Amino acid sequence: MRKDWTRTAELLTLVIACVVIGVTTIFGGAWVALLFGAAISTFIVFSAWYAFQNMGILVDFSFPICGGIAIWFVATAFRYIVTDREKRGIRSAFSHYVHPSVLKQIERNHSKLEFGGENCELTVMFTDVRNFTPLSERLEPAELISFLNRLLGRLGQEIAQEAGVIDKYICDSVMAFWNAPLRQADHARRACLAALKMRAAVRETTESKGFGLPDRVAGDAKIEIGVGLNTGIACVGNVGSAERFNYSAIGDAVNIAARAESACKELGYDLVVCRSTAEQAGDLAFLDAGGVEVKGKSGRVPMMVLVGDESMKAPPQFIELEERYRKLIATLVPRDWLSLEDALARCEELAADLDPKLSDFLEQLPARRDDFEGVAGPSLAAVAAD
Repeated sequence: MRKDWTRTAELLTLVIACVVIGVTTIFGGAWVALLFGAAISTFIVFSAWYAFQNMGILVDFSFPICGGIAIWFVATAFRYIVTDREKRGIRSAFSHYVHPSVLKQIERNHSKLEFGGENCELTVMFTDVRNFTPLSERLEPAELISFLNRLLGRLGQEIAQEAGVIDKYICDSVMAFWNAPLRQADHARRACLAALKMRAAVRETTESKGFGLPDRVAGDAKIEIGVGLNTGIACVGNVGSAERFNYSAIGDAVNIAARAESACKELGYDLVVCRSTAEQAGDLAFLDAGGVEVKGKSGRVPMMVLVGDESMKAPPQFIELEERYRKLIATLVPRDWLSLEDALARCEELAADLDPKLSDFLEQLPARRDDFEGVAGPSLAAVAAD
């Protein structure tokens, strides 16, 4: 039999079921709402059966169940079209720039993103292929594109593994940065490790002939890169027009990073970082490169060369090299040529076992006395005082 209150109970059950399923779908997701809906439907069916079996009261349970299902479909469609559109936009914007694991973090923390542009501390990287123009002249267009794709793809993998954002590929160059759009407490260290991995990847791929260069070129082609890093304040956000834009960073910190990469040739070493970066990655192995003149800056920019990771810094050989190098610089500034020649020979002897590339860097020092005058770090000043 039907009671006067059964119609009211059915409508109230319908409202409650629709509200619960709708809210759960929007904020919890379609599958969570489906589980809630199944639980509510089970409760409604059981209640209707119990009322009819024990009290003889007929309650139409199909009405609230069908209404809840309709609301679930509508809310799911709304979530996909409106709520999930933001995540799809984020994935579309960043899928080409970052590692998938980083992309998932960005999606989970999308409310923290500032797409209009923000000033924040970044560690910026520029990398360039050495002697690229002579190499490109010896390759056919198809061969050149194949080489660049393999090279840039390998470099991009190492950047992504250290959670960096690839800003852009510029012919044979790559620009990347760390600490945006998500903050990274160790962004400077990550960038340094990426640079070391990129150098190792190029050497490994060259030795295994993984770049696919033709035999006429592969025999004498020496593939090397130069990397420059700088840490400083930059503006990061979407740059471009409403129809075509790029998530990029601009500012003085970016310009100095580009100049650091250019300084690789002047310093005779392939990994050059500004002191602002080295100070935030103190557990890695660096040697002071003095102050380098850069275009657009009135004063010299203190720079260092990145020799290796923490495993390079720990051994006694590098500790001894650091000590001898500090004494070398202490003799360089006052032009103590006799002591300089002896100190340089000692440093070159140690450097040959650690990294042969350091020999080129050390050979440049006698001609770079002005780069160290007035810009030496605290450790160098302490040696000079001793």
